[in-house]
Amino acid sequence: MERVLSNKVNYLSQLPNYEVYIITTGQRNRPHFYEISSKVKCIDLGINYSETTDGNILVRVFKSFKKYLFHKAKLKQILFEIKADIVVSMFTNDVNFLYAIKDGSKKVLEIHFSREFRLLANRKGITRLLDLYMTNRNDKIVTKYDRFVVLTLEDKHSWKKHKNISVIYNSVTDSNNNATSLLDNKKVLAIGRLTYQKNLELLIELWEQISKRYPDWCLTIVGTGDSKELIGKIDKMKLNDVIKLVPSTSKISDCYLDSSLYLMTSRFEGLPMVLLEAQNYGLPIVSFDCKCGPKEIITDGQDGYLIQMGDKESFIAKTTDLIENISLRKEFGRIAKENSKRFSEEIIMKQWTSLFEELVK
Repeated sequence: MERVLSNKVNYLSQLPNYEVYIITTGQRNRPHFYEISSKVKCIDLGINYSETTDGNILVRVFKSFKKYLFHKAKLKQILFEIKADIVVSMFTNDVNFLYAIKDGSKKVLEIHFSREFRLLANRKGITRLLDLYMTNRNDKIVTKYDRFVVLTLEDKHSWKKHKNISVIYNSVTDSNNNATSLLDNKKVLAIGRLTYQKNLELLIELWEQISKRYPDWCLTIVGTGDSKELIGKIDKMKLNDVIKLVPSTSKISDCYLDSSLYLMTSRFEGLPMVLLEAQNYGLPIVSFDCKCGPKEIITDGQDGYLIQMGDKESFIAKTTDLIENISLRKEFGRIAKENSKRFSEEIIMKQWTSLFEELVK
């Protein structure tokens, strides 16, 4: 989300007649992970929701409610001062009240997950009931906004037939002068938070099988989160020489350019930026066909392979095909680069500006 936001506001801030603000809740004077244009005005409300994680559940609920009320009051004050034409929520803490602030602006809601992302997390017990409640509640909340933007056609069909829904893909910003991987290195890449969603434990198991045939190939996993379990799995399976686990970096383009293939084993997605970026750098992709996004990015058998969820044998077979056949790999990469133009910043941001112009006309 941070990468998408930074790309979007940087683009808009360069346009004539656009004045762009980012309003955050807990920046705490830290630098932005991704570069933000000096033309963008940044305001932090100092809510710091992360401070509500201590204490028992009643204490946490009380702290969260206090911060929620403070957030609502503070944001209302700022919006009346700014007098914006359009205010966009990224479906975070403000989603429950932003639409009700009568500052004269049109309210746009965008979601960077799929409708069912909570249910797909497959939590149990009371948390499952809470996930069901939140999913159904969201169906009502989105109707209160002037426009609701989802990332994929697949996800649009999963929502109720709301008339205010638009589909706008994420865009890819090429900050590396149209650079393309040569696809010559014996390196494979995966990027993602170290969470249940990304299913990286399965990727490690699949790579164990692949590395038996190609011990000179290496898998690099780039991500943040609790790495203890994954490191333990890599150690136990004696894969330290063929799997490298490295932290996230703002210079992620170097990782793409150094790789020859991109793998994704996620259980679910919204519209995975990593696949858009991999294509942009000319990498063939092998991905499970999870909800949502991969099928709207990958053209199966042309620029990558879409694998039925759970079909480990096919995932291994298609990966080995691309490892073995450099001419196939380079042809897939060439088509991937060409197909990535569908998600260019110019095309996608024109859809955003057209939406804004329609709302304020």
